[in-house]
Amino acid sequence: MDYARNTKAKSESAHQRHIDFLIDHYLDQVGAGLPKHLRVRNAVLESIRDGNLKAGDQIPPEQNLAAAANISLGTVQRALGDLANDGTLIREQGRGTFVAEPRRPVEELWQVRFIAEDEHSLLPVYSRIVDQRVIKTHGPWSGALGPDKKGYLRIARLFNVGDKFPCYSFFIVQMSRFSSLRRSGDDKGQSINLRSVLGEELGAPTISVTQRVKIVRLPDDICDALSVNHGTDGLNIDAIGHGYGGRAISFHRIWAPPTEYALDMTQDAPADATNPNDHRDID
Repeated sequence: MDYARNTKAKSESAHQRHIDFLIDHYLDQVGAGLPKHLRVRNAVLESIRDGNLKAGDQIPPEQNLAAAANISLGTVQRALGDLANDGTLIREQGRGTFVAEPRRPVEELWQVRFIAEDEHSLLPVYSRIVDQRVIKTHGPWSGALGPDKKGYLRIARLFNVGDKFPCYSFFIVQMSRFSSLRRSGDDKGQSINLRSVLGEELGAPTISVTQRVKIVRLPDDICDALSVNHGTDGLNIDAIGHGYGGRAISFHRIWAPPTEYALDMTQDAPADATNPNDHRDID
């Protein structure tokens, strides 16, 4: 009985310590003009960065956080839900919410390249697959990739850009050529570069990319995914990946919310562009 009582006391003490750090970070943002759920989100991220919250640590109960910050339970739940969606936190049914293991950024990006505060380096990008399905509808992807009787594989991903803001995207390929691009359940939470998978695993390297960027009124479902108000304007990036001979092999549509960070449109030389005489043609 004493052991159980001591264990409970230690757990409550750790929760209170975490709450104190979180509230300090939350209050540091007063006057920044941010919505309350973003202040909670930033407080959790800052607590992870400064080591007060480590991988495996449990986030204090949502009700306790809400009471300590004098905000609604829904606000806390929205913030923690956003962090769970981008892989920073893990929600376990019946146990609680925990800090996930350190994330691995996406490598060799051609899109979602935003310049960091130093004006030289790029913000790290972490991705998480949130949906994948076969679609038969026509759109700019069908015009770019050509018709396909089997339809198109559409992989939806949520990007976390340097813990600054999210982006949402659809990566689309022809089912008749690349049905095996569909990710397994084990891969869905990883920062996977789908373009690299096309080149390294499926023998279809991307040699060049054409991109178009415009400011649009973000669709309501995208606003929900990005946690911004309906009616918000943002960036719409459409990118078509071309293989050998200029043939289009992928269509990538990305939505980004308003941000102070500049978008870098540079295209680096692809590391997966092998000798065209050695590649496998997938038809």
